[in-house]
Amino acid sequence: MPTRLACMVVCGTVTILPAFEESAVSITNCNTSADIAVAELDTVSATATIENQNPVDAAGTAEFIVGGATTEYELEIPNNDSVEITEDFIFQQPGEETIEIELGSFNRNDQAAPGR
Repeated sequence: MPTRLACMVVCGTVTILPAFEESAVSITNCNTSADIAVAELDTVSATATIENQNPVDAAGTAEFIVGGATTEYELEIPNNDSVEITEDFIFQQPGEETIEIELGSFNRNDQAAPGR
């Protein structure tokens, strides 16, 4: 019987990345419609863009924070896409207010519509 010679060739190495990383969801823009407003009269809009750089959809929360008060949004962001949220404020007292946005926890959204 003939002897077979063993021959093995490495075809390559593949690095397997996770399908979802929470750090791939981020705030890419946040601004206000005005720097000066009149108390009780003027509306100031804050707009933020939240981006999902994952290859799968993401679901989580973001909240605007002003003077200790919060407004929370439940978000679903398609893969490799972004959403924009806007909140309007009318300030009652003269002074300065800081408008911030903060991301809560984000997870892979397995509830996304089929075909996505």
